[in-house]
Amino acid sequence: MISSVVFILAFATSTVLTATVNEKIDEILPHINKYFASKRFDSVQIPDFGYPAAPVFIGVQLSNLTTLYRTGDCQVTQDGENIKVKLNIGLKDMKTSIMLVPYMHGPGSFVFTGASAELGITMMPEGTDSCRISWEYITIKTLGDVIGYCFNKEFDGKAPPEQLKGDIIPYYNKRLNGQEMFSIKNLNSFLNLCELKEVADAFRSFKK
Repeated sequence: MISSVVFILAFATSTVLTATVNEKIDEILPHINKYFASKRFDSVQIPDFGYPAAPVFIGVQLSNLTTLYRTGDCQVTQDGENIKVKLNIGLKDMKTSIMLVPYMHGPGSFVFTGASAELGITMMPEGTDSCRISWEYITIKTLGDVIGYCFNKEFDGKAPPEQLKGDIIPYYNKRLNGQEMFSIKNLNSFLNLCELKEVADAFRSFKK
């Protein structure tokens, strides 16, 4: 409640264009989790494009995608008729299984649970009382905890998890924010969170 009042006062004075809306995001995320479950986004298989050096990533299995929660401050900024939203969120129970094939040395696997990221979206008015979402960027911050990995004896001299974690985050940040088929921007065509009444209501409250 306090964060909403601060937000409204900030825009009323026209001197502060950005406000923190943690309480409002905490209210909305459970509804988004249910929405994702209804869309059957709780488990996703992502093929990959390969990696320029061993190990080669050949695929990613994501499960338990319906456990979104806030990991840090979330902010909104008014930009004309639009509202830009910066979210710090995580997935408590998301499990990420990355399948690896070092060059000619057999398979390996690497499993994480939990992940966090900064997500940027823009909320734009649509009609008189609704909105639509533009997915702008995602920056993976952490992959969570390693809960399992399996490497064969000839893993091309690679060190285990920590080195791989250092490779994986920038690799997928680049892929998810590029122009390829798994870019987050492609969500614009089939995932509009403003279908949720709670999200549309939040957009209207942000603009007051």
